[in-house]
Amino acid sequence: MTPAEFVTLRESCGLRINDAAEWLQVNPRTIRRWERGDSRIPIGVASELKKLVAIRVRLIQRILAADQ
Repeated sequence: MTPAEFVTLRESCGLRINDAAEWLQVNPRTIRRWERGDSRIPIGVASELKKLVAIRVRLIQRILAADQ
């Protein structure tokens, strides 16, 4: 995952840097390093963020289906 992809996914989930750091159990500075490209984003972190995006998509789909 590229730093830009990480930022896009984090923001699409509505997570601030501090929220993402807490959820991923890392220091906010680590998130900033990943987003600047100073440090590699671990595969496990990318996987966890993608899972969160999938959960968010399913939730939105359920909300939209309930409105119909």
